[in-house]
Amino acid sequence: FYGRSEPIVVEVTAEDRETRARYELHVTRLRSTEARLGDLVLRSHEISPAFDPDVYLYTATVTHDVSSLRVIPTLVDTRAQAIRVNAVVQENKAASRDLPLRLGVTPISIEITAQDPAEANKKVYRIDITRAYPSTDVQLGALEVSSVMTERTGRDMGLMLFRTVRSSHKLTPAFDDSPLESVQNVSIVADYNISVDNTVQRVTVKAAARDPHATLAVKAVSLDLEGNNNEVEVAVAAQPSPDKEMIPAPWNTPLYEYELDAAPGRTLVTLTVTAEDPRHSRTVSLTVF
Repeated sequence: FYGRSEPIVVEVTAEDRETRARYELHVTRLRSTEARLGDLVLRSHEISPAFDPDVYLYTATVTHDVSSLRVIPTLVDTRAQAIRVNAVVQENKAASRDLPLRLGVTPISIEITAQDPAEANKKVYRIDITRAYPSTDVQLGALEVSSVMTERTGRDMGLMLFRTVRSSHKLTPAFDDSPLESVQNVSIVADYNISVDNTVQRVTVKAAARDPHATLAVKAVSLDLEGNNNEVEVAVAAQPSPDKEMIPAPWNTPLYEYELDAAPGRTLVTLTVTAEDPRHSRTVSLTVF
């Protein structure tokens, strides 16, 4: 047991059998004062600096889409009375409950009470976790246009022969890809034009938002149809780029292809980038003549 034991009595009697000496030995068994952690893990994320039992303050950074996480503490001395994570009792070597993260900095405290529960025998580790604010990036990262047309190649046994030709088209003005060079770069170009042959049947728009957390919506409207209602929405079919193309690092955003039928006259294509923070959006227009 811990604390002071019953005395151990030792009596010594001299040779004359009259002289005696009495000794009492009191043994006090102290409780452990060890209250350090042997390891501290932030599940799925790294802490900085690397864990050291004698370092008590750490930091970590997570993206905006991480709204909670867990910590796993490991004791140096398993006789410690308690581990508390944000004041809630926690088992040794087990993952904590989900700890909610607010935007900006959220401190997480891990308090250990040694076997000897004196106030001086408590240790507190802290991890300051910075959760990123949602991105407001609304830049378009890629925009290319190609078309499909049927071309007559000749006649064979009285039958007309045709072939399908896919062509790439230059945008006017040229697409501004300077935003890919730095997150600080932004494009002010919001209107592009291309001209295609009147035999073109389908137009393919290949595009992507710069930020992989943003969304891109593509719509098309035919502007010069006959009749009272000369603006008609055109169906747009979206699919990933067949070659799984991506915007170069560090963005690594996948490109999508948007196919639409090319009606005679002008077709207005709008590409709207909505940021991770949905309060921010930007629309780029492409007019196909």
